[in-house]
Amino acid sequence: MPKVVDGRTLVTAPGFCRTEGYYPPELSQGQYSTKSDVYSYGVVVLETYSGLVPYDVHRKEDKRLTEYLEDKLKSVELFGTIGDKKAATCAPYLIQLLHKIVSVSLVRHSKRAYTEKIMQFWNETNS
Repeated sequence: MPKVVDGRTLVTAPGFCRTEGYYPPELSQGQYSTKSDVYSYGVVVLETYSGLVPYDVHRKEDKRLTEYLEDKLKSVELFGTIGDKKAATCAPYLIQLLHKIVSVSLVRHSKRAYTEKIMQFWNETNS
């Protein structure tokens, strides 16, 4: 049985913790793989781009950022509207890259990309 440690981090097993907003849905059922890390990475990318915290108890409806912005993740055009003011100066190719990463990171486990795919996206941008 999980317990609250500091208001956000839950201990699910000895030595295994999760932080609200960053952990993938399958972790609640005790499933974990490298794809779980990809989900967390997608949350970090979304948090950095949007300037919003991954879990906010003051959000009226969806506390988790991934749920709060779910509709805005459906297309690169909508994704472009959620950027922090500083992100407004990003080149369009960078917004497309970040959207691509978030899109393959924040889907259900069976469809989620492996780390190698994320690295491939970054490498394609640098070539």
